[in-house]
Amino acid sequence: MLTRFARWVAPARAFFLVCLVLGGAIAQTACAPPLTAANVEEWGTRSYAGATRRIAFRATVGALKSLGYETAIVDEGVGRIKTAPKLLVVHASGSRYGARATGSSLAWDVDVTVAGGAAIIRARPRGDEGGQGVPIERMNAEYVKRMYDALFTEIESNLPAGATHRKIDDPR
Repeated sequence: MLTRFARWVAPARAFFLVCLVLGGAIAQTACAPPLTAANVEEWGTRSYAGATRRIAFRATVGALKSLGYETAIVDEGVGRIKTAPKLLVVHASGSRYGARATGSSLAWDVDVTVAGGAAIIRARPRGDEGGQGVPIERMNAEYVKRMYDALFTEIESNLPAGATHRKIDDPR
C-alpha cells in the first residue's frame, strides 16, 4: 500500500511544482510594467560629445550587427538604420490534438544626428509577435530596458576613447 501511495505522490508533487513555477512566470509577465513613450525617449536617446555623426553611425551599425541584428536599411547620408526583426523567443503550446508555436521578435529604428558638437543617437524598438506588430504599450518595459542597455553598451564599446556620453539637457 505504501509503495502505491509513494508512486502517486511523486508525480503529484512534480505536477504541483511545475504549476507553481508556471504560475509565477505568468504572474510576473502579467504584472510587468508596460513600455511608455517617455521610456523610449529617456532610454533610447544618448548624446556623445567628441564623436562625429559618421563615427557614431558606424559604431551603431557595428553594435547592431554584433548583437545579431540584420540591418535592412543603412543610409549614412541621412543617419538612418533599420534592422530586420530578430527572433528572441518562441512560445509553444499543444495538446494531443495539435501544437502551435509563435515567435516574438525585436527590431530597431535608429537615427544618428549631430547637434551642439555632439552625436545624438535615437533608438526605437519595434516589436513583432507571430508576424504582427506589437504596440509600444504592450511591450515589457523591464525587458526593453535591458535591450537598450545592451545596445548602448555595445555602441559605446565601438566609440573612440575621447567620446563621452552626456545627457541631452547637460549644458557641458
